[in-house]
Amino acid sequence: MSLPQGVSSDFCLQCRGCCVFGASTGDWCARLMVEEEIALEKSVPGFSFGGYVLTKPYHDGRLACRCLNADDHRCRVYSQRPLECRLYPFLLSSEKDKLKLYVHRACPWVQERRHAPQWLEDIAGVTRFLGLPANHFLLKAVVAAFPDYSRYGDEVELVAEIPFENNADLLWQRKAELNSWFGRREPVLSSRSFVNAIAWSDAFDFTVEEADGNLLLYARQQGIEFLYCPPLGDQISPRAVEAAFSRMQGGAARIEAVALNELTSFDSVRYRAHLQGEEYYYERARVAALSGNGYRSKRSDINAFLKKYAPVFRPFLATDRQACLDLFDRWLDNRRTSYEDDIYRAMLVENRPVHRRLMEHADALGLTGRVVEIDGVIVGYTFGYRLSDDTFCVALEVTLPELKGLPSYIFREFCADASLGSFKFINAMDDFGMPGVARAKRSWRPSHMEKVYSVCLTP
Repeated sequence: MSLPQGVSSDFCLQCRGCCVFGASTGDWCARLMVEEEIALEKSVPGFSFGGYVLTKPYHDGRLACRCLNADDHRCRVYSQRPLECRLYPFLLSSEKDKLKLYVHRACPWVQERRHAPQWLEDIAGVTRFLGLPANHFLLKAVVAAFPDYSRYGDEVELVAEIPFENNADLLWQRKAELNSWFGRREPVLSSRSFVNAIAWSDAFDFTVEEADGNLLLYARQQGIEFLYCPPLGDQISPRAVEAAFSRMQGGAARIEAVALNELTSFDSVRYRAHLQGEEYYYERARVAALSGNGYRSKRSDINAFLKKYAPVFRPFLATDRQACLDLFDRWLDNRRTSYEDDIYRAMLVENRPVHRRLMEHADALGLTGRVVEIDGVIVGYTFGYRLSDDTFCVALEVTLPELKGLPSYIFREFCADASLGSFKFINAMDDFGMPGVARAKRSWRPSHMEKVYSVCLTP
């Protein structure tokens, strides 16, 4: 089933109200899903900016989509246009992890059509399309990315609630149980935490089962299922491993985030291990003090930054969320133009809903969040969480790209923050396999690194 197109292109060409905006970002600008952004970027370089379509000046002082021909108001990527463009005048609204469907009253087609007998059929067709199981993962991304249109009052009209089961609900219901299983074995890796699972609940459907004294956390995405981390418990049970691979089907069946010291739990004939990457650990007190020749360049970066600016390092507030998300979009656009690796660029885009979800649930997750302000403007933010009694994980860190020395300043300040005083180690996660990221992480003199593997069946 394809998305019903109630509004004809001829109708839109007569109106000429679409594809023109008052600002380059915001609730009324066209957004792109991760897959749309990646696909369109290849065919139309520079089409998007921070999850929005890129705009250009329009003849009446407003801004138009870069792919709009001003002369005839036709779209240059009409066959590839994003879901939000195809949906309009219907609007997807994200409201406390619920998905609702509105219409924009200003649209002439809505004004004409909503009193016609076909109106309910129009709504039902769009609702059926969005409710299809095949669109489940699309909707998961939508919930994290789209605004709450209910606040626009009479400008919009609620027409339906989309049948949608948010997998994050299952995790929240079992929060206490999951937390009791995470962290029972060394080493303490970033993925073995409730926070990490919630962060990626927009990308994966999670299922929890028990087998031979172990807890199994399955993740499914577009029909492919794998074990998100090794069987949880005091030790890995071979029977639990067998049970996991018996359930998982296909060549993509695997167990991720396996530590080096856990490989002995897997039969070397039956199973094969692949190196995924390495996680970086630092002695918190050393980073906070920055003493010794090894940190000379970091001290220099921070001192130069402080000579030029007067930053304020303070706790994150709920009212800071939108400013932080706007900053993420600027940071993302800079990173995507600085790196040519398609896989890394796709990973960056996929992190947008992760940042939004963690900010939305920061208090409930027990996150520690900090922002950096200069002249009242947020130019950096960082969030982290407790992994164990002696290890704290820095999950998010974003800074305004053009401010040299700010990344060093915010990481040092976070490590020196009084709220982290009880932790001996800082886990800074992995380097995504990117040499530049690896160099930056190594420059902080890690105390140790933990290799992380993926285990699959031997062919």
